[in-house]
Amino acid sequence: MDNAKQHIAIDIAKQGDLIVKIFEYMDSPCKSHTANDTPRQSASFRVEKSKLVESSRYFDTMLNGRWSESGSDTIVLHGDTIKSMGAWFCCFHSLYLDSLPFRINIADIRNVVLVGERYGFKPEILHWQFNKWWEVVSLDTVDDFHKPLLPSYYFSHAKSFKDLTKSLVYRSNGYITHEHPTSPHQTKLPARLIPQLNSIKHELLRELHRGLFGPTEDLIVMSRSCVNIIVSPYLSELQQVNVKLSDLHFPRNINRNLNALAKFNWADVLS
Repeated sequence: MDNAKQHIAIDIAKQGDLIVKIFEYMDSPCKSHTANDTPRQSASFRVEKSKLVESSRYFDTMLNGRWSESGSDTIVLHGDTIKSMGAWFCCFHSLYLDSLPFRINIADIRNVVLVGERYGFKPEILHWQFNKWWEVVSLDTVDDFHKPLLPSYYFSHAKSFKDLTKSLVYRSNGYITHEHPTSPHQTKLPARLIPQLNSIKHELLRELHRGLFGPTEDLIVMSRSCVNIIVSPYLSELQQVNVKLSDLHFPRNINRNLNALAKFNWADVLS
């Protein structure tokens, strides 16, 4: 069955003794497929059989057990993504991900985790690659901080986990949520993590509101002249730099107001 729309051949190990054919479908890697389904694309990876066997009990059983693939120099896998399998194959052979003819991006990392869980690959094998990948990631280019959060937890990558949880607290709009995997065999975030992040976000917004408006309430109580001399210009300057009172209540975006406050000019208030 080689009726995929696109096919690429990749030599992970030029002297490899095993060909792994991957047939990827529109909904890969979420559903099982058979030879009767039409793949979106396919790839053939040349690898060292021993590397694959050492890295997974699943493939050890397939290639050295009583499966039909045992003793074969070619195996076929349906439903995995080409990029995710390529990432693991690179790591098994101590190669960098940039040796692949395609780029592994944020969306692909989630599939890398799913494939690793499916075949029982050890996360620590890919930790150094994930670390190298994260070093060049700019948080300003991440459109959804949820996507790499589970992979960072799966790979036990402390820096990315810290960066992402902080970004969720400061940059997310609305309540922080997370869609947990339905399979009991898939990695899940700690149950209390998301509630704790929402609690932290709530407290930070309360502190920001208290810091901005607490002193003005005291001045208003003191005298009307304070209102005219200080409070009114102060509130006008907040409005001028686009700090919105409505954004200081949970679950608003904290970073938006912090960026606005960076433009605040006390000289305009006191002039």
